[in-house]
Amino acid sequence: MKNCILILLILITGCSRENINSEIKYRLGSYGKFIETMQPDSLAQFYLPQGSLSGQGESPIVGPKAIAKHLKQFIDFTVLEYRFTTDSIYTRGDTVLSNGSYFQKVIVPTKDTLALGGKIICKWMFDNQQWKIQSMFTYDYRDLKQRSR
Repeated sequence: MKNCILILLILITGCSRENINSEIKYRLGSYGKFIETMQPDSLAQFYLPQGSLSGQGESPIVGPKAIAKHLKQFIDFTVLEYRFTTDSIYTRGDTVLSNGSYFQKVIVPTKDTLALGGKIICKWMFDNQQWKIQSMFTYDYRDLKQRSR
């Protein structure tokens, strides 16, 4: 009987971890759709009240209002393509760490087209019945190339 209970607990834990991974991937996909359509207010809603967004060499932008304000600087950019690939997801209690790669092609207001890509490290916390971003850190491949010289 004890072995059956232990096996059942292992199965339940495994299923819940798969559900968490699926939910995080779904949330990242939704985040990407809001990037494609350049919706700063919707993107900001993914963050916890103390959530932060930062990139290599930048100070963190903290809180949904500040994040929305920052992202509104890019409202005149046209996203032609956005892809996100999840490389790994680690779960511990109510915290998840996801790592991935992104690529985006955008037309900037001067009508130039830029292709950008890099890595994203994102810490998620379960809050108010959903996964929210505690911190998102990005660095692009150009930074990696410059550092390797």
